[in-house]
Amino acid sequence: MSADNMKNSFAIACLILVMSGSLSAQSGTMEDKQLEAVNAHLAFTNEAIHGMLIIHRMLENFNQEVNKYVDLQSEQVNFYGNSDLPANVFLDIDHYFYETTPYEWYARCQELKGDLPRELNGLSDTIDAIKGLIDQINALRFTLDGFIQTHDLNQAENLKLIYQQLENGVTYYDRIYQLKQNLWHAVQDWGVHKHLFYDIDHAYNVYNELIELLGAVREKDREGALRHFNRLKAESSNQSGQESMLIKSILNEANDYLTNHSIPAFYQLYRPYYYYYNVGMLNKTNRYGNGWIALVNQLITQSSKPYLYYLEEPHFFKVIYPERDDINPFQAGKDTAIADIPQILEKREIRSDKVIYVDDPYLIVELYDHKEQDGDIVSINFNGEWVLRKQLLKNEPYELKLRLNDSGRNYLVLHAENIGKRPPNTMALKYTYRGKEHEIILNSDMQQSELIEIEYSDQ
Repeated sequence: MSADNMKNSFAIACLILVMSGSLSAQSGTMEDKQLEAVNAHLAFTNEAIHGMLIIHRMLENFNQEVNKYVDLQSEQVNFYGNSDLPANVFLDIDHYFYETTPYEWYARCQELKGDLPRELNGLSDTIDAIKGLIDQINALRFTLDGFIQTHDLNQAENLKLIYQQLENGVTYYDRIYQLKQNLWHAVQDWGVHKHLFYDIDHAYNVYNELIELLGAVREKDREGALRHFNRLKAESSNQSGQESMLIKSILNEANDYLTNHSIPAFYQLYRPYYYYYNVGMLNKTNRYGNGWIALVNQLITQSSKPYLYYLEEPHFFKVIYPERDDINPFQAGKDTAIADIPQILEKREIRSDKVIYVDDPYLIVELYDHKEQDGDIVSINFNGEWVLRKQLLKNEPYELKLRLNDSGRNYLVLHAENIGKRPPNTMALKYTYRGKEHEIILNSDMQQSELIEIEYSDQ
């Protein structure tokens, strides 16, 4: 090879190396931008969850304030009101609660959304939806406060209206929880593929088991909670220092839940699952209580390596109703202490060989025609009370809200009012138990009605 050819070959080789290095740098820069954009969306969601806790405590107080007008004892869970807080908890102009507010993170997300990886473009729509919901949550605190100040809550109609407004809070919190779940599942798939999760001392597996444990408690799934309790205990054996202490404190709270430890008087009506999820465990998980996820995210921020943040868990809200039938949307039966289920109802024999198990004394069931709508008309008797009369069953479900007796037995009877086009009358009943939907089929004709017994336990 001539000297000139050798020089040309060397020059080409150098050019290839330079181009290769340039492409690597561009690729690295692109990946850095993608990580920054995704983390901004995670940080927005985490700070939104922080603000939700502040208003969550206020919603519980509003519920207690309303209850004192009816037949429930009232007790204040915190000692701050609207006048003590920023007009918008999530905007927080004076940075009373945040170093970087949810609104500031949201603005940053708008700047960076063009850098999101293609498979995560949907994150922008998700945080838009969360942003809309936290604005509604913030507005709700003023709506409730204003209603209490300007309406006579000794009037049943006004009480009904404010309980309906409180239920809006339940809806907003539940929607954000689902959006958070969707967001995390998308990010998790991408992060695993890119190897972007902080995993010192098995942190990634600890996080996943912690989230599964919290989800099981939220859904009143004691079997699932016990399973993930044991897994979290095993996975966290490599944790040390403050992380280890926090995980142990979370496990202690979970153990109290699983062993039916007593809970504060204020939360008796909310029931143990609500207390242990919202207070006992999240206070040791999220940033509000300097919890485990907050600590790990702090370590990620301090690290020189590229890692994704971990998402915190949102609280959920529950409305506590009085027992008054003119206010409580959940219908009570006529018989409040049932020792034996009936054998005959309106001169028809009752067949009773089915039992469903529920984990909440407030039961929501959906009734609909099984398989094909064929003109079945039914009545429903709940604990001696006709809660539904001559209802045409359709493919679209009809919702019933039922209030179970605290003691004794509970039952529901399907009573046929006709035999439809294809006898016997067949009704599907759907309900939720331990976070999962269940369906049971009932049959009745003009000679015989079918009864299902309802057994409640939160253990």
